Amino acid sequence: AIPSVSSVSGDGSTNTDGTEAITISGVNFGTSTSVVEVTIDDELCEIESVADDAIVCYPYPSAGQNLVVVVTVDGQSDADSVTWSFADPTVSDISFSNAPTAGGSVLTITGSNFGRAVGAVTIQPDIACTLKSGTWTHASIQCYLPAGHGQQTIEITTSAGVESSSGVTFNYNAPEVTSVTPRTGILTEGEQTLTISGSDFSTEEPCSN
Repeated sequence: AIPSVSSVSGDGSTNTDGTEAITISGVNFGTSTSVVEVTIDDELCEIESVADDAIVCYPYPSAGQNLVVVVTVDGQSDADSVTWSFADPTVSDISFSNAPTAGGSVLTITGSNFGRAVGAVTIQPDIACTLKSGTWTHASIQCYLPAGHGQQTIEITTSAGVESSSGVTFNYNAPEVTSVTPRTGILTEGEQTLTISGSDFSTEEPCSN
């Protein structure tokens, strides 16, 4: 008889790292692990046990939503497409809450379900935080902050295009003035150049007064 899948546990809540087993319910799965194959988005789900109405397996570490689950028993596959999703990525913490406006600081982002393949980190609304090579894991990422100012939100996008379900904010440092030259002898009619020294002035076009 042709196998048929009715439901898959852990839909939308299973970690992307492949350490959580899921249960596929249905009929006509048999009892022999040697003739049963389960794929999720064409990636093998490592089988732990098989009963005629249930298969327990570990998804291949990945990420994504609405992935097609296929059960094949002795060469026969279920005809109905059942879809299943990994949990969305979530940012829980970052390594600092304030940063220089010039950018370049290495930011460590911790959380869960970032996926196995490299995705993207953005400083909202849509400025890339350049990834530090080799640091993308399911629970941690490092990137180089771009120049900026004000309060910003960190967002993770997995390789499958799924965006983080919660954002964590940080602040670029407020500007600080350390000196102004000249301090005396300024002409009242204007048109005289002042040099203002300090830090964290940002790189955007300044306002004029």
